[in-house]
Amino acid sequence: MTMKRSPVTSRDSLVAAISDRLRRSTFETESRWPYPLTVCGRASRTWLEDHAIDVLDNERQVRQWAMRMELPFDEETKLIGTPTGLVVRVVVPDEQAALRAADRATAREFRRQRARIGAIVDAGFPDREAAAAAARIMRDDGDVDFELFIRAALWFRDHDCSALTPRQVPLEGFSAKWLGSPSSAHRRAIATLVGTDRLAMRERPGELRFRYLDPSLAVRPDQIVTSPYRLPAGDVIRFAVIVENKDTYQAMPPIAHAICIFGNGMAAAGELGLLPELLGGGDGPAPAIRSAYWGDLDADGFEILSKVRKAGVPCESFLMDEAAYRRFSRYGTNLREGKKGTIQPREPLPTPGLNRSERDVYEALCTGTRAPGGEPMPVLRLEQERIPLAEAITALEALGFPVEMPS
Repeated sequence: MTMKRSPVTSRDSLVAAISDRLRRSTFETESRWPYPLTVCGRASRTWLEDHAIDVLDNERQVRQWAMRMELPFDEETKLIGTPTGLVVRVVVPDEQAALRAADRATAREFRRQRARIGAIVDAGFPDREAAAAAARIMRDDGDVDFELFIRAALWFRDHDCSALTPRQVPLEGFSAKWLGSPSSAHRRAIATLVGTDRLAMRERPGELRFRYLDPSLAVRPDQIVTSPYRLPAGDVIRFAVIVENKDTYQAMPPIAHAICIFGNGMAAAGELGLLPELLGGGDGPAPAIRSAYWGDLDADGFEILSKVRKAGVPCESFLMDEAAYRRFSRYGTNLREGKKGTIQPREPLPTPGLNRSERDVYEALCTGTRAPGGEPMPVLRLEQERIPLAEAITALEALGFPVEMPS
């Protein structure tokens, strides 16, 4: 029907309502049926007579559809010029009737998900509510991954995995990538069936990668640290440059008594502590190594900087200020990393590790405007590698880092 604000429900609207209710009940263990739907119970005589042709056409469609779907309905006599019998209410008595009346795609998906719940129960997990909750988490996974999920849940139920890494689980097709992070969907689904809050496993340790910038030590290969490590006293390391771009990491010039650390994004805050000499400041003694941090000029870069400082590394930032942004913003972008969509303005997060000037730039990059005048920021992301390395050298020298450029 094309009538605006119609008090009469069309056949298509009835199908949509039943389909929606069926979708909502897919993972529920309690019945949502019967389900009565009003067709024209609230339509006034005047309205019915004013729209008599549309009303009678809708009546014919709804009545024929309800009879074809074997749905019971109530009818009342209404005056539309003359007394006329109209369907005023259709009732969906049970799940099977809903499956007949819903659109085909919804009915097909409902049957697929209910079959999965049944497969979980038949595999040895009799708690149907838990099975439904796990199936909901796994609803978008393909059949191969769903079958692996059941095998994995059975294995974790019957084995102590606390001393194993995900790679050591002896299941065909199982991997750390498939299992995901501690909060991943696969882990949550398995934990739901096993009856635990989380899967307690030995996780792969974090890695901190660094290389020596001191000319006398530069011949050493890159170092990868996975547990707390103290640099040999004879190395006499006094400075550390932390960068986020691998090309920048590899191209950083010689600096006496220094190392260069590959920050690796948000992981940096947790992994920099693997070098205890970086930690210190605050109310305690100064760190043995003085650190400088250079990240992308975007909101994420400043959030990483804040986390690094709050993790106990009292680093100085460089080329992450208003001056650097104004000078190089023409090389920036509004695309996300990997060009996966555009960066959208967002609310700034708490960043207790930033100083006032850094916070101002961070807020502008989040909101897209500078305070207090609201001057727009043309780009919300300026990648580190777009700034010449010579600028970094100048900035480090200004901080007192003993850069040794070849003559």
